[in-house]
Amino acid sequence: MIVTITCKEYESFKSTIKVYDLLFNKENNTFFMPLCMGDDWMQKVNCPHSLCPTKVSSLSRAMDVEFELYRDVADFGAWLIEANIKVKHGFRTMRG
Repeated sequence: MIVTITCKEYESFKSTIKVYDLLFNKENNTFFMPLCMGDDWMQKVNCPHSLCPTKVSSLSRAMDVEFELYRDVADFGAWLIEANIKVKHGFRTMRG
């Protein structure tokens, strides 16, 4: 999945990060990635930052996320990279 991140503070900023998967819960404004560890497919990596995106749009294998401030973009981008590393590690622990 390709995640494109932009921000209103610096309108010319645009970053894309490739991740396994990313989901957004609109009810509580939280991002998370599904995580498999061993035989447990029901885990997830939650974004620890309390971020309020101004826009989230998702297609089948792409998501566009816009934030007001650059610091939120930086926090979110760093989390995407760290969470994707955990997800990749989880797949290496799969059994069977």
